[in-house]
Amino acid sequence: MNERAIVATDLSDASLCMVEHLSLLNSLQITSIVLLQCPDYQEIASEVFPYIISIQQEMLERQRDILISLGFKVEVVVLPGNTASVIRQIARDKNIHLVVVGSMGQSLIKGAFLGGVAQEIMRHTVTPLLIVRIFLNEEGLLCISHKGLLNHVVLCVDFSSSFSSVFESFLLHMSGGLSKRITLIHVVDESHLDEKRKEKLEDLITISKQRLSVMEQKVRSIGVSDVSSLILHGSIHVEIANFIHHEESSLVVLGTHGSSFFKEIFASCPSLYIGRHSPKSVLLLPQN
Repeated sequence: MNERAIVATDLSDASLCMVEHLSLLNSLQITSIVLLQCPDYQEIASEVFPYIISIQQEMLERQRDILISLGFKVEVVVLPGNTASVIRQIARDKNIHLVVVGSMGQSLIKGAFLGGVAQEIMRHTVTPLLIVRIFLNEEGLLCISHKGLLNHVVLCVDFSSSFSSVFESFLLHMSGGLSKRITLIHVVDESHLDEKRKEKLEDLITISKQRLSVMEQKVRSIGVSDVSSLILHGSIHVEIANFIHHEESSLVVLGTHGSSFFKEIFASCPSLYIGRHSPKSVLLLPQN
């Protein structure tokens, strides 16, 4: 696991809330952070930009000091331009393998503090992306969805050849031994089964159980003792979303490429459903 992460901030109250709770990154063995802000060119061209930059500098210093107080080494980077493109460039140049952004509301798209840029980051990420869920509590205060990030991790499993690299990346991220509980979920999508394959549904489930059993053993080998698996059948995004809403989990892990569900996760509206409605933080792992 790489010990460095990019934390993207827009200097909003939501991003401040996220920064204040980033001690949760300790469970992912992160020790060093690049705090990144990307002002757009229109903002820079504004006549009031000198006034704006003074306020932004103060907020950046505040966020930097918070991260230092949490024990991180911090590098502040301010680069104008497209946030998603800048993140890819910095991740490549500095060999960083985790990007962290925050999100509010029922939608990871509409509610993201990075606005529409969050959607672009999710669609085109080539770096593992952690989306920290932020919400307003009953008192109207900003909070994060779960302070114990690895208390109960849910991995959505596909059995395609490309998912094997996602699973290896998952094991790497969990290898610190700090995860208390991991649940592996596989959904048999009945809508994609022809009549002949529906007759063999029980056989498919049996094969899936055997594959999940092997994966369980690999998860236990990295030091996680509480490991279980679950097979559901029906509509993939509906079944997983229902599980996430009704099960006390702290982090949902998804692959971003592969076959079937994972091939479409961030390429079409149905697949975006899980991301939009997840009340928990989400870790996206690209297949490579």
